[in-house]
Amino acid sequence: MGTMKTNGVAATIESQSMMHDSFTIFSQSYMESKGVSETKDIAEELCRHFYTLGWLSSTGGSITVKVHEDSIPRQHQIIVMSASGVQKERMVAEDMYVLSSDGFILSTPPSKSYPYQPPKCIDCCAPLFRKAYEICNAGAVIHSHGMVACLLTLINPFAKGFRITHMEMIKGIQGHGYHDELVVPIIENTAHLGEFTEYLTEAA
Repeated sequence: MGTMKTNGVAATIESQSMMHDSFTIFSQSYMESKGVSETKDIAEELCRHFYTLGWLSSTGGSITVKVHEDSIPRQHQIIVMSASGVQKERMVAEDMYVLSSDGFILSTPPSKSYPYQPPKCIDCCAPLFRKAYEICNAGAVIHSHGMVACLLTLINPFAKGFRITHMEMIKGIQGHGYHDELVVPIIENTAHLGEFTEYLTEAA
């Protein structure tokens, strides 16, 4: 038997994973498995790499990656998520949160002494990420602060989307090829990231 904590409440379970209501509960042994560990390592590496590219501005942005497991449907796979308000270029694997597909906190990063800031689970961001996973059935969702992406939204402040075609990189988007037109929705900024969830649904 294994013990885990979900939102601070201990739950004892008898198998690697089990269904409870609409979400999956995972055992402590699974939480410490190679798959979860490797996904944390990937998120850590992406945080540092994206920072050097200028896509994550120190404490801004977030990386979320699903833990791939053939025996678990993607919609129920757990999510590794970087904390909010911390320097992404200094993150290590243990600094990652682990959430269920429904957004329940399964694992919390340890607090560190000064000058490190206490980790935050970005409650306002998690619903937005989960909506993106739901709409796209994605394996990862990344919240970046790329300068080029920001500048593109300023070229035409009234545009509802950025359109591009005849670019080789378009084929990296499922269902698109070199000759196709790719439309990237542009959503008006808000003071609170959680407010984007409704707008994202409409844009999709």
